[in-house]
Amino acid sequence: MLRGIHTHHFHIYESSCKVSSDEGNLHHRPFSRANFLRDLSECSGIICNSGFELPSEALHLGKRILAKPLLGQLEQESNALALSQLGLAKIVVTLNIEEIKRWLMETAGEHAVPMNYPNVAERLAEWIGDGCHNNLKDFARSVWQSMSIPAHSSST
Repeated sequence: MLRGIHTHHFHIYESSCKVSSDEGNLHHRPFSRANFLRDLSECSGIICNSGFELPSEALHLGKRILAKPLLGQLEQESNALALSQLGLAKIVVTLNIEEIKRWLMETAGEHAVPMNYPNVAERLAEWIGDGCHNNLKDFARSVWQSMSIPAHSSST
């Protein structure tokens, strides 16, 4: 499917790949955390499912996201809904060349803003150390109110 999009290069990390290979604009890569993180930091956007970890890393780095939730997976569908409602990703039900080309055209030249998550672990440790005086809801609100969600125009 991606072979037909000659205007962009795609780094594809796949479990069936044992050795890196390049085929025109497609760059097949075996799993490698170091190489993956390098490619992720250098890319302009990602195409992925709507799990939690990769979209979170992409948002933190300010990458555009095209996501397709794995159907029947409640977490995936819930994450996709949140990403869409917050305007943080383009969500598709079917991943096809037309949707990918449309997303690439819509987001051409767009620079997403990195998202800086609060240090929840540190704040939680402080809250516990102080005796948990606020209720949990107030604590959570205080942690997350300092975070602003950057404007992205890659929503559905």
